[in-house]
Amino acid sequence: MELMTNDIAKRLQRDTSAWDADHTDVIVKYFMAAGHLNWYIVEGERLGDDWRLFGYVENLSEPMFSELGYVMLSELEGLKAIDPFQLGVERDLGFKNKKLSEVMK
Repeated sequence: MELMTNDIAKRLQRDTSAWDADHTDVIVKYFMAAGHLNWYIVEGERLGDDWRLFGYVENLSEPMFSELGYVMLSELEGLKAIDPFQLGVERDLGFKNKKLSEVMK
């Protein structure tokens, strides 16, 4: 599955200099297909052939380790679960628009 589409790329490249969790839309949600991690991305910056993404990573098995931060798209593309199927990160096609504050717990 393609993690970055032209539509997502356009939405990521916006002025977010004055955002806050109550007014910032999550643009895309990625999840570990066979894992316990979700990434709620609110902004991104193209760096050559890669993207530096910013958002909230939710750790479902260890909630105290959920945090705001950066992740490279290439890192997400390279992640594989430690299971027999080696499933990776996918884009949540059914994700409905939410504010960042709605997904942060």
